[in-house]
Amino acid sequence: MTEADLLIAFSNYERTVWVINSVEGHLRRYSKFLICFDRFPAFPLSKQNILTPDFAVSFEKNFYFIGEVKRALGLDLRTIEETHAQLCKYDRPLKFRRSPSGLHEDEAKSHDLVVFTNIEHARKEARRLRALANEQSKPTRPLIIFSVAFDTQQAKSRWVLSCITDLSDRFSDSKLPEDARLSVRHQDHEEPIVIYIAEYAALQATQAFCNDRPPAVYTAVILWARVLPKLIPDDQRKMWALEANLQGTVEFLTSMDAIVAESHRQRLVVKRAHIFEALSLLEASKLVISEDGKLRVRYRRFRSARGDYEDDEAAEAAIDHTKRGLVREIARSVKSKRKPKTRTPLSRRSKSDPNQLPLL
Repeated sequence: MTEADLLIAFSNYERTVWVINSVEGHLRRYSKFLICFDRFPAFPLSKQNILTPDFAVSFEKNFYFIGEVKRALGLDLRTIEETHAQLCKYDRPLKFRRSPSGLHEDEAKSHDLVVFTNIEHARKEARRLRALANEQSKPTRPLIIFSVAFDTQQAKSRWVLSCITDLSDRFSDSKLPEDARLSVRHQDHEEPIVIYIAEYAALQATQAFCNDRPPAVYTAVILWARVLPKLIPDDQRKMWALEANLQGTVEFLTSMDAIVAESHRQRLVVKRAHIFEALSLLEASKLVISEDGKLRVRYRRFRSARGDYEDDEAAEAAIDHTKRGLVREIARSVKSKRKPKTRTPLSRRSKSDPNQLPLL
């Protein structure tokens, strides 16, 4: 993969995480009625069939909804039909959780389906999805569509999530008090959900993963920025700290078990298999080397000097610097492994050879 491919894979997953975090942060305003924001739902239909939407939400008064984050609803009929088919899988009786670690045992009488999609083609795609839903008379449950935009034109960057009300059904929250209804705030009053980056930097710092499988490059960046620095032995960290702005390289030994344990200590919800994929990518880049069951990490920082994570906003800045530097390093190693193109050498013309034709 090229550097551009790696950055796109990272950004697409990061965008999904940010949208989920934005919705969770916004719904915390309704904490009096919010029962559970489930970031990793796994609705069991059978042992072999488990539904895993991006998130699920439970409110008091029998108000539930499932959330899906999409880069696009579908650029053509085939992909629109795929999105529609996915949403129809959730159009059945489901049991929700009352806590993120609880069991799926809260049976909902009904639930809404809420989709978030990139603003660029949101209305056009929402119109196609709505037409397909009307044509097939499913899903039977309310379908609500939000457009998603990342606004960098303001003094502070922010996410803006706006309900496309005329192409959406109404939220099923009529039993909640009026000031707690999403339908009143975001459909009747057409008020968007606005989330400033700094406002939920702490949430983003702790909730770095979502229910989708992360690309290896994303997990690698999170490990490099947050987990591996914590595993540097104290004596080596002290020596490393003597270097200007911690710009040197420190090599240390660790293990897969230690990395998994530190990830869990930081409450990063990432599977061991995904950590293995990320370490394999780092190993291909010679930043991690396997040695007799251990892992030698050749650690260095890919970020500007700004202290050691003074706050959550600084930690997010560190992630961005790490992303660019680490992706560049990985792409360079991939490029260097490509076989050089073989060139057929051209015979040189000798001035003294009378059999050669003159050059034009």
